[in-house]
Amino acid sequence: MGNNQHGRAQVGLYARISEDASGDAVGVQRQLEDARAMASASGWDIAGEWMDNDVSALNGAPRPGYRALMAAAELGKIQKIVVFHTSRLWRNRLERAEGIKVLAEARVSIAAVKGPELDLGSAYGRGLAGLIGEFDTLESEVKGERVRAAAEKRARAGRASGPVAYGWVREPVSGPENFRDVIDPHAADVVRHIVKQLLSGVPLHALARELNAAGEPTPSAYVEARRVKNGRDPARSRARIEEAWGPGTVKKLALRPSNVALRIHHRGRATETYFDAAWDPLITREQYEAVRAMFKPGAVIGRRGDRQYLLTGGVGYCEVCGGILRTAMKGKPGHKTRLYVCESGCVGRKITNVDELVRAVVSARLASDDLADLLSTKQPDDAPRRERMAEIRVRLDEAAESFGSGNITLQQLETISARLRPELEALEAAAPEARGVPIGLGADIAAAGTPERIAELWGGWTVPQRRALIEALGLRVIIKPAKGGPGFKPEGVGIEWKGSAV
Repeated sequence: MGNNQHGRAQVGLYARISEDASGDAVGVQRQLEDARAMASASGWDIAGEWMDNDVSALNGAPRPGYRALMAAAELGKIQKIVVFHTSRLWRNRLERAEGIKVLAEARVSIAAVKGPELDLGSAYGRGLAGLIGEFDTLESEVKGERVRAAAEKRARAGRASGPVAYGWVREPVSGPENFRDVIDPHAADVVRHIVKQLLSGVPLHALARELNAAGEPTPSAYVEARRVKNGRDPARSRARIEEAWGPGTVKKLALRPSNVALRIHHRGRATETYFDAAWDPLITREQYEAVRAMFKPGAVIGRRGDRQYLLTGGVGYCEVCGGILRTAMKGKPGHKTRLYVCESGCVGRKITNVDELVRAVVSARLASDDLADLLSTKQPDDAPRRERMAEIRVRLDEAAESFGSGNITLQQLETISARLRPELEALEAAAPEARGVPIGLGADIAAAGTPERIAELWGGWTVPQRRALIEALGLRVIIKPAKGGPGFKPEGVGIEWKGSAV
């Protein structure tokens, strides 16, 4: 079944490369070219070609090309597999043992451009395939140990692993380090702007919309555009360059430990460790901790829908029925006005008039002495918690170093990590809550001082920022039934602070 009418062997060509940073598959194409030349010189007919690009065979990662090749062998479509080297076919011991069994039963041999031909139908051929394969696996495992050791060394030195991150650019330097990462002013300003806006109460979706409207490229689009500028094929980069900001992108960028020059090693594992990075930070540690606190479970960052107006969704209420306010368009066709109304229709008041009253009341409140004292109040001393966190991280670092030096086993390392990491996570979760007033707004308010300057600040804030502030201050607005004829009357709106009428 595997021979054609002229008795020529039907062969399948297979090529694989573990790492292809360019994505151009040049390596596998070269392997296939050599395999074709061998097949032609040997008088074999090529029944099919299969490949797996940028896929390691050591850890059993899925290889679609390999699976299709083995299926063709089992179906009797090929008599021989031609590879550049046997290591291209197998690196994993279990997969090699299963593959040898399948090919032996199908009576399919292996021919290597750089290596012997293995007749897996004989005990000698199977034994030689296993022996050669063990050396292939040994080579991969030794390489893996070297790579892990080098990665550990880079992490301890605080150096980046892989491409330069958004916010920095890589500069070549003389000496053993070869490069250094320095701040990219434009990207750094984007990160700082996002953090500042989040700390000022701007929600994620609003920030994403602002960045898209401004035409600001996402981090991956920005980095990809730089690659294109340095010679990368624009067609391969188009999708990434054209991607848009979303709330998740904004959040991920704001929460990166690299923003405060922290280098993570073994991210997500029991042995996860933080090291001081070799690059400069983009934001302060206080800003970073404040952003992290915003996104702790249960924290409310700002929601859409009924919160897009100043008094909807639980800030404003109807005096008659106690219902929360919503908005509605009222009036004659062509002259309709948006009003705050309750669900039962008891009250209705023009939004612009009520919002202006709230602005004046809040501005005066913000300039009062007691609020100034509140905004300037220092937070409780958090040094003991931070010191304990630092102590635990040092112990985790020492344990990781002992494991790397061979002084403790992996099981001992995991035991130490399992004992210390829960305490570290509990301490991280116990970070003091930020003041009710978003810290970004609080700093601006404290610096403003006068009602006039605070009113200017109010005019520059977004609705979500204003809402975050008035909710933090405990403002409650009560709309009363209209009395005394047409026109807006301030006495028809009740203002309460933390349950006490003002």
